[in-house]
Formats: sequence, C-alpha cells, structure tokens
Amino acid sequence: PACPQPECKVPPILCPAVTAEDCLYLNIFTPIPTQTSSPTPLPVMIFITGGNFQFLDASA
Repeated sequence: PACPQPECKVPPILCPAVTAEDCLYLNIFTPIPTQTSSPTPLPVMIFITGGNFQFLDASA
C-alpha cells in the first residue's frame, strides 16, 4: 500500500487505490556473491525519488 497522500491531481490510473500508515520501504540491491568476491566495502547510492509525494510508492 502507498502512504496516505493529499488528493490525487494526476490521472486516476496513477493514484494509489489502497493506502496505509505502514508504507515506508527500503529497497536494497547487492551483487551476487561469488567465490572470487573480495570482502572490501561496496559503494552505496541513495536515490530520493521525485514526484512531490503526489503518486506512486517504492513498490512501483
């Protein structure tokens, strides 16, 4: 479910049908470990999506 949001001002197909307070998501992607992987730290990228909290969510 998406976070509760103000009135949707985009086409209805983009507006979340279900909302809930439990709506904070963190998507973490890592490379597949291999036998030759070194234990060195990997870089981290943080992406803050736009959208002005008008529509969509992290599961989109």
